[in-house]
Amino acid sequence: MSFLILKEKLKQLKQLKPKWLKSSFIKGKLNNFIFEIWYKSYRNKNYDNSENVLIIATEAMGDTIVKSGAMEIVRKKYGNDKVYIFANDKWEDILKRMDFNVISKTKGYRRGFKDRIKTIKKIDEIGFKTVIDLNFISDKTFTSKLSYKNLIKLEDYVKVDEKYILNPIYRMINDTIEVQVDLEEIKPDFKTYYNLGESGIVVGVGASHESKVFPPEKMIEILNLVKNSYPKEKIYLLGTGNKQRNYTEKIVKELKIENIINLVDEISLVEGMEKIAQSKLYIGFDSGLFHAAYSFRKDIMVFFGIESGFEHREKNVHIIMGDGENPIKDGFYGNEILNSIKKSQVEEVLAKLKNRFR
Repeated sequence: MSFLILKEKLKQLKQLKPKWLKSSFIKGKLNNFIFEIWYKSYRNKNYDNSENVLIIATEAMGDTIVKSGAMEIVRKKYGNDKVYIFANDKWEDILKRMDFNVISKTKGYRRGFKDRIKTIKKIDEIGFKTVIDLNFISDKTFTSKLSYKNLIKLEDYVKVDEKYILNPIYRMINDTIEVQVDLEEIKPDFKTYYNLGESGIVVGVGASHESKVFPPEKMIEILNLVKNSYPKEKIYLLGTGNKQRNYTEKIVKELKIENIINLVDEISLVEGMEKIAQSKLYIGFDSGLFHAAYSFRKDIMVFFGIESGFEHREKNVHIIMGDGENPIKDGFYGNEILNSIKKSQVEEVLAKLKNRFR
């Protein structure tokens, strides 16, 4: 039996292994057990004299960005020294760029008990009167371990048939924070935190799942259209991780465009945000970088495979969806709607954008 066949067999056996026998499952259970034993003997700090507010925002990058307008309103209401954000450490630099006080949810917190204990102690040392859980799905396992007088949950304001993701945030702010704002004030706005420009085109090559991304051959077709429309502009490819790096390397090899610059895994997240802030046009999918481009009010061409409520249907946002007819067949990337987007749809948007820049 060759090494490759043996490797594949082992992979298949691993997939067949029951969940409760997997080492990651066992470690997780053990860590939870140890943490719960510690917590039973732990006495939380008294919060009676505190006026501090803790905002929990531990979901994906795009979710964090769309909530940043609400975070700004809370900070304006209570004062910067009293407001803290508990956020995924991956997005910590974005929030710190906005001068927020950040408590990071680290990889250690998610996987072990030591960082969990350390985080709970740190939060209780600060002391919070009010906790605002800004997650669309409330983080009950975390909030149940905190001391507070008031708990506000965004989850309570989300409707089953929600049409636009900012609507529940708008309802929650007006209902609970004792300030009256309009929807425009809830929108994320990063313009004051970055230097804006009008040079180059940024392409976000990835998303949270491959079903939201074109097959490579489709992306190559789109980028050739972009190159033809903007022959003098540099095209910057942004993304992170092995999958997106491999995806991009294949695209660049096929394209052979001189003015295309592959920055996947080459720059930090904040540097990527800076590149978007400086750009003339952003092109991408339903991803965190798309919401970053929206926060700068950039011209955007974005491809969706399903209506999700995250579209930001405004003049500067050109949303393209397919009709499901004659899609590229790919078992890994995209779906029938995304993979059936026509060349003519892209050309039409590029023509509109080109006229705007004249």
